Amino acid sequence: GDTIQRTPSQYYHNKKNNTPRDPMMLVMSSLNYDAMAVGNHEYNFGLKVLEKARSEADFPWLSANTYKSGTEATHYKPYVVKEVSGVRVGILGLTTPGIPNWENAPNYAGLEFRDPVAQAKKWVAELRDKERVDIVVIAMHMGLEEDLRTGEINPSQVPNENRAVAIAREVPGIDVIFMGHTHRDTPAIVLNGTLITQANHWGRHLARADFYVQKDGERWRVYAKAARTIPVDDKLEADAEVLKLAEPYNAETQKW
Repeated sequence: GDTIQRTPSQYYHNKKNNTPRDPMMLVMSSLNYDAMAVGNHEYNFGLKVLEKARSEADFPWLSANTYKSGTEATHYKPYVVKEVSGVRVGILGLTTPGIPNWENAPNYAGLEFRDPVAQAKKWVAELRDKERVDIVVIAMHMGLEEDLRTGEINPSQVPNENRAVAIAREVPGIDVIFMGHTHRDTPAIVLNGTLITQANHWGRHLARADFYVQKDGERWRVYAKAARTIPVDDKLEADAEVLKLAEPYNAETQKW
């Protein structure tokens, strides 16, 4: 989440020339993303800009707790199921419900953001029981809401803003949570059997989780898992194809 704001080129694209394809959706599609969780900053420029960017992605935007107001219909796909070498992987998206506290009301008109813990319980159960997945991944635009050493709730949060700890403790059947929103490098935490990781912010790290599985009858069973974050620093050479895709947007922004 938080993909279509923050940089000068995204600001220029969203405010000054929104006609071309969204640059982040262009680049992420070229990298063959499977899915993206929706963040709060996707709403910064209004629903017209948001929906245009969403339509230009070659992958689904996920948010299982974002509903069309007053209905039981989710605005985005709640999850996607991918089969990898015979292993069924369910990817569930969640969005921080704090959006109405920060965003202008017209920018999320017709939408409501429900309790992420309750929604995680609902949709993880569906992935396990109906979709029969072997691995459940949660990609969510939320982070840790408390200090795990002391139990102290992190200050300055709005209600339900970050719920990773509660979800790990209260929702069975999750293998890994990829967090966002709180701008922290969190290589690996295991809480109640759930692996938790977060890739810092602004593309400074890449979070990687590895699963080791073996066949157990007709199903696959996870027998080991690990996570780490990989620094993206000056030692890493920029990808030539990505630079080529981004250059027209950068040139236009620099000229402006």
